[in-house]
Amino acid sequence: LATGPHVDIRISKGGKYVDWEHMRAPRTITLNASQRVEFNQDRDRFAAVMDAAAAAPMIASVPAQNLSKQ
Repeated sequence: LATGPHVDIRISKGGKYVDWEHMRAPRTITLNASQRVEFNQDRDRFAAVMDAAAAAPMIASVPAQNLSKQ
């Protein structure tokens, strides 16, 4: 009986639910300088693609042969 918006987070490990607030974070890796440059370039390229897709109008297309049957 929630009184407002909430988030329900359930994580299972080995088939049993675990308390996500007490989970240990996975190990992280650090990128070296050349990897960081490549990562930033890829990030910027993907961001540009997503921005372009978000800005493009959504237009449905119908093949020309289907128009003549109407």
